Amino acid sequence: MKIIYKSKYQEISFHKKSSTLHFRWNASTLKMEDIEYQKETEQALQYLQKYRPEKTLINLKKFAYTIDPDMQGWVKEHFLNKIVQQQLTNISALVTSDDFFAQKSVEQSLENSIQGNHSRYFSSTEEAIDWLD
Repeated sequence: MKIIYKSKYQEISFHKKSSTLHFRWNASTLKMEDIEYQKETEQALQYLQKYRPEKTLINLKKFAYTIDPDMQGWVKEHFLNKIVQQQLTNISALVTSDDFFAQKSVEQSLENSIQGNHSRYFSSTEEAIDWLD
């Protein structure tokens, strides 16, 4: 595992052997502003484009930023649609957030967006890793 990006909101690492990009969001997302979320999402897209992983593990356990409807539209247009159009990953395991509102907003953002990508939610990182393997 190689850490390829780290900010106060997330850490991104690449697992070459399994071709998995791992995104781990942290609790400081509670105080994240919209512009910061956009920048972090754009960073994630850059690493997806660079590494083109077969799988992604998105750990949202401590994710606390609620994605409002306008931002959900931005995420679909500037992030999710590009993932689909550029076929940047095939399988995504998402570890659910402990924050109900943040989790619901993530689900609404992803709704009907990742066709062709097999995605599934998990309550623990261990379950997600087992499913990806």
